[in-house]
Amino acid sequence: MVVKLIEVHSHHAVTSNKSYTLREVFINPQRVVSMREDTGFQSLLSEGELPDGINRGQTFTRIFLDQGQGGHSIVVVGDPLSVDRKLTESQRQVLRG
Repeated sequence: MVVKLIEVHSHHAVTSNKSYTLREVFINPQRVVSMREDTGFQSLLSEGELPDGINRGQTFTRIFLDQGQGGHSIVVVGDPLSVDRKLTESQRQVLRG
């Protein structure tokens, strides 16, 4: 089972400027290696670099995913505890049948 989260996606422009958008991402909880709060995105939010409409008190979590011989990380909206709850809740539903 996969879990839907909201990812903060960065667009690299030809110049040094980056722009950010929010998009849905579906994560397989069994591929999550670790998570941690990403305070860098809170700084971007306070500087007005992230899309409008995000609560100024919002926190962000970087999720590290296993992809076989390599890894990948993404940043999602929400604190690590709430993201963990979403990931573990989906696994409990599968176990209950």
